[in-house]
Amino acid sequence: MIDRVLFIQKYMPHFFKFLLQLSSLSLLRANIGPIHTPRNNVQYLQYDDRQELDFAGTEFSGWSLDDGIYALDTPGHQDDHLSFYVPEKKIMFAGDLVNFLNPNDILDGSLKDTQTGMKKMLQLAEAGGIDVFAVSHALPVIGKDNIISYISSIIAEQNEIFDTVSAIVSSCGDKNDFEGIIEKIYAHESDLMKKVLKINYPRSVSFIDVYVYLYLREFVYI
Repeated sequence: MIDRVLFIQKYMPHFFKFLLQLSSLSLLRANIGPIHTPRNNVQYLQYDDRQELDFAGTEFSGWSLDDGIYALDTPGHQDDHLSFYVPEKKIMFAGDLVNFLNPNDILDGSLKDTQTGMKKMLQLAEAGGIDVFAVSHALPVIGKDNIISYISSIIAEQNEIFDTVSAIVSSCGDKNDFEGIIEKIYAHESDLMKKVLKINYPRSVSFIDVYVYLYLREFVYI
């Protein structure tokens, strides 16, 4: 049997792949039962269908979903980043919008949008609109005061990195010398920058490099 299977794998790879998938599906169904694709339950959100939403005086653009859940358009981490809010239970699923990783993994997003989104989350928390704040890569933050403190600390770190990058870029005569700017970034001695660089070690195309590129694109090359 093993020789036959190896023969099929070698000379009929497409048929072998089909048999492998069929065997896997059969074992799965035998042990777990039928699996239904979520296709019929998927809700596709169109930008043209966004509504202007107001929660405790904080305005968002987004979509009203079923069961009192709202999908909020919160770009920053990514251009298409969404947060999900349940106002009745005061639960906010903010994903990677409010986070300090490298900083905040802003890859296909925007520094300006990230700043705006974090300020909105803080404003809503200060208004008493969030009791549970769920973010990526960490346990949920519970309680109004804890949430305000958490978001405020992230904003403070983001502001410090932003101000540091801004000062370094301003000190460079040639704003097109990206490598020269990055070299100064990596030589900076602040504790927070060292923390960021430690996360980014060893340097490749790292998050701080992307952060600097986005800073130049949004605040210098206008």
